[in-house]
Amino acid sequence: MNRQDKLPYLRTRSIRYTWVATPNEIAVMTQASEPTFQISQYTQSQVPPGLINLGLGQPTPSLLPQTEICESASIALSKDIHLFQYAAKEGFLAFREKLAQFLTHEYRFPVYANELIATGGTSQGIPMVTEIFNSPGSLVCVEDPTYHIALDIFRSVHADLISVPVDDQGMQVDILEERLRQGVIDASRLSLVYTIPTYHNPTGVSVPPARRRRLIELAHEFDFYIMADEPYAILSFAPPPHSEDGDQQMQERIASLVFWDRIVSGTRGPRVLSLGSFSKIFAPGMRLGWIHVAHPQGTCAEEVPPLLQRVIAHGMLVSGGGPHAIGTGVGHAALETRGFPPVIAPPPGV
Repeated sequence: MNRQDKLPYLRTRSIRYTWVATPNEIAVMTQASEPTFQISQYTQSQVPPGLINLGLGQPTPSLLPQTEICESASIALSKDIHLFQYAAKEGFLAFREKLAQFLTHEYRFPVYANELIATGGTSQGIPMVTEIFNSPGSLVCVEDPTYHIALDIFRSVHADLISVPVDDQGMQVDILEERLRQGVIDASRLSLVYTIPTYHNPTGVSVPPARRRRLIELAHEFDFYIMADEPYAILSFAPPPHSEDGDQQMQERIASLVFWDRIVSGTRGPRVLSLGSFSKIFAPGMRLGWIHVAHPQGTCAEEVPPLLQRVIAHGMLVSGGGPHAIGTGVGHAALETRGFPPVIAPPPGV
């Protein structure tokens, strides 16, 4: 069976969904205070007037917090000359402490600085984790369908891919279990399961708690790790888990997979590496994100989880230090002065 047979959805070309505006609509957009187009030498993608490209996962330029970033940069770049040196591999402590406070507020469960390392965004986190946990001949399991560019990242690090289908509740964990028990998936070769559990790309669905729990139990039973790509959970309109208001089932359905890893894994040690990003909540050009790994129960919060220590030992970090030191400094200044990135700041009166 060739790779395309294993991943049948890849036999079709990627679809770019676009909406072409009428002349009247173009006039409205060009006169609006928040235009939806961008033509610039700086951008990865060009969006001409009159075209809304639904294939782009990026904010409209008018939402980019230019003033706030400039103010934060002014603070960060004038504070300490050491910001221009090779950075601490994990990202400097003050940034991770502020990030932990922010995530604790957003997730509604405790997050500690030593559970976090800074990254240059999810697109850097995916190959880092894959290179550490995927050895020649091992397998990475992805959802079918999944974020299509992640597949290119996996192939760039020579990962062998297999897939499990997605339904209206996300990854079909029962099919993964069935294939592992029947030997359809060689459990001895499976190193990683890559999942987007909350607001899945491209389907938009979220995995319910029972499936989340079962996936983590399978990770312990069959000795694989879970890479959870979670850039969207903070963007939810629903209240976080265990808050006083809102539907409890929905709250738990969108919780970070680290939340469930703590509950299920207990003292056995974590199985989830959660990848987060400021690209969706602040500005993509910051190239700033994080990897989050829970402490095993009964261990000191001041210690770095052994699973995260394996990531920190990646050769790229040992050689060059933490990625994007200046961006980390700017992100820290934004969190310190405002408490949360301005893009997701609540509207007045909310």
